[in-house]
Amino acid sequence: MSTKTAFSAQLELHTSTGAPCQLDFGTPQNGPRNWDGKSFEVAKDGLYAITVSYVRDSQSPGDGVPAGTQDDTNLRVTLDSKVVGYAWAGEASVSRQAASSTFIVPMFKGSTLSTEDWAEEAGEIRRFRHCVLTVFRVAKL
Repeated sequence: MSTKTAFSAQLELHTSTGAPCQLDFGTPQNGPRNWDGKSFEVAKDGLYAITVSYVRDSQSPGDGVPAGTQDDTNLRVTLDSKVVGYAWAGEASVSRQAASSTFIVPMFKGSTLSTEDWAEEAGEIRRFRHCVLTVFRVAKL
């Protein structure tokens, strides 16, 4: 099995409502086998640099589809279901707002990294565009 310690994934549009929802970046092309589009199984112990970014889109796409929230939203990164970092777009009366964050996380072989959305109110529509997740090992432990 080919396992890699670095990759980048992009998702053009993610929409959800209710409880926080795991993002599905789709089947990776030329990506590592230990990344299935939703989760990354850590292949090697190390310190990993993680960058996550997105654009919260509160505009209605039309055709009767309701607008997304303008309240606080997060694109969270979880390691074994525990939040280890996030990009946060604060409440604003603009239709689109970008958010990004980079952080260093110690990760161990066999751990699982994934992403999920979050909004201030669970019933709000979360519409995220241009979601990007980049992960790479920067040092051995």
